[in-house]
Amino acid sequence: MNERINVKALFLGPKAENFDFFKEMLNFLIDDHAEWRRNFHPGDAPVVTGEEKGQTDFLDTHQKTREALIELAGNLQLCSTPWFSPRYLGHMATDTLIAATLGYMLTLLYNPNNCAYEGSPATTALEIEVGRQLAKLMGYDPQKAWGHITSGGTVANYEGLWLARNLKSIPLALRGVMPELVAGFDEWRLLNLPTGTILDLADRAKAAGCFDEVRRGSARGAGMQGTNLGKVLVPQSKHYSWTKAVDIFGIGQENLISIPVRDNYRMDIAALKSTIDRLVAQRIPVLAVVAVVGTTEEGAVDEIHEIVRLRDRYEDQGACFYLHIDAAYGGYARSLFLDEGDRFMGYNEVGRQHARQAILHDDTDWLTADVYEAFKAMPEADSITVDPHKLGYTPYAAGAITAKDRRVIDLISYFAAYVFEKTDDNPMLLGSYIMEGSKAGAAVAAVWMAHRVVPLNITGYGRIIGYSIEGAYRFYRSLLANPPLRINGRLFEVIPLARPDINIVDYAFHEKGNGSLERMNRLNQAIYEQCSYKSGPIYTTDFITSKTALTREEYGETPRSYLDKFGIDASEWGRLGSVSVLRSCILTPYLTGNATYQDYWRCFMGAMERAIGRVAPRS
Repeated sequence: MNERINVKALFLGPKAENFDFFKEMLNFLIDDHAEWRRNFHPGDAPVVTGEEKGQTDFLDTHQKTREALIELAGNLQLCSTPWFSPRYLGHMATDTLIAATLGYMLTLLYNPNNCAYEGSPATTALEIEVGRQLAKLMGYDPQKAWGHITSGGTVANYEGLWLARNLKSIPLALRGVMPELVAGFDEWRLLNLPTGTILDLADRAKAAGCFDEVRRGSARGAGMQGTNLGKVLVPQSKHYSWTKAVDIFGIGQENLISIPVRDNYRMDIAALKSTIDRLVAQRIPVLAVVAVVGTTEEGAVDEIHEIVRLRDRYEDQGACFYLHIDAAYGGYARSLFLDEGDRFMGYNEVGRQHARQAILHDDTDWLTADVYEAFKAMPEADSITVDPHKLGYTPYAAGAITAKDRRVIDLISYFAAYVFEKTDDNPMLLGSYIMEGSKAGAAVAAVWMAHRVVPLNITGYGRIIGYSIEGAYRFYRSLLANPPLRINGRLFEVIPLARPDINIVDYAFHEKGNGSLERMNRLNQAIYEQCSYKSGPIYTTDFITSKTALTREEYGETPRSYLDKFGIDASEWGRLGSVSVLRSCILTPYLTGNATYQDYWRCFMGAMERAIGRVAPRS
């Protein structure tokens, strides 16, 4: 069924417009669960009698619960972020799908633990199904791939590096256990075998009954002591989880190399090639390259197609690396490129379909060849992180990892996955193949419900995310076109950092004629404090945004060119090495209608003027 999705029917809404339907479904799920309890051996006598319900201590206990709930509700309303509103343009949070929220709340009553099948027969099956759905969304063959839900993108990234580390250590272990399989291979070649070749060799070890011994000789069993599997290359725009990951897995932060990003905050492919060339010349292997689809600070999409071309060329030269894509933020945006039959569309067809489906207006110049090719090349990666609780619009906590070849999980499992998968009658013991132990089945059910209602293609998620991209591009173009603001006799301009690849817009305000980077940073920090929790109860704030700092330590010299747009001398960057910018993650799908957008844009600029007016004294 691929009828057009009505996005406004999917969410509770900024003014709880779908409250009646939501409440009806809440009543249903509570009534349904109560009947489930009553009908389990209905002949059993109730353990709570009517007389007991009237006792003073019973009523007092319920009253304590009522009072605690009222107190919690008050605290939540006073201090929580109103992320459901188009006035919230801050972090990667927005309204969640009604279907996902209801699925989470219903499943919470059953309290399934997806670590072991016996604790979650229903939701374990859902997790396997959802994993295949996400693998398909990423372009993998769902029958050959592997995927599952994690608590978030951080854990998914950990699992990606876990897979890469254990995979790369298998050939060295084979040399000690089954040397005939790698006869004539020196250490350089052993550390530079392609993923598929390593997994084929592992299959031969399984067939010979030696696989457990091989795993004991790999990094999984023998650890990393005395072993250098190579460097992990990440862009400067990396998520902080990668710095922690190399620590946790014993790879070491000295083996993590940050590749420069260009002015568009995508990984510099020339710098990546130069780094790999230098390492290969020194006979230092590359354990993994991590690319990003949707950086957390700028929403940038690395040129995956170019990285894949590099990988293939180096593989021909005998230098191989594992490729992981951190698409925690941007992964679901791949739905924009899948037609109603889930086929990846041609470049020209994408624009035509967006117009035909009324997803993006004709004047929204979002799609570029680089972004298109990057999403098209994603299935060439060995594994991919993707977070349903970001652009999947589901409640926290729901990240996910997918791997192209399911055989790779044998390298991290604590049971024989290849035995469990022989028949469909043996569901997977998820706790054997994942980093986490006990994990909420409710999060899985939320994702399953979301996918059940919203197709993972242009007719479903493509529509929601397309609306958010249109809102982001309107916001970006409005920033570009906005004339300087005259406030207290002074002129202030606003300039966006870069053309957004998805739906994150970074920007900064600056007093025209001011040559001090320190004063510019103070101005934007002050605006942020006026438009965030820093100013008091956030519920009363006109507009909410977030901020970030582009520092020399993280981004090298790249931010310097941004300061040129403000006329700030390079010496100021040389002295401070940090520029503060405001960041708006525009996940809301409501900034598409002309009247609605113009109303919110005027409100936004009014809020900015008032914020600047409070911190910039009259000249």
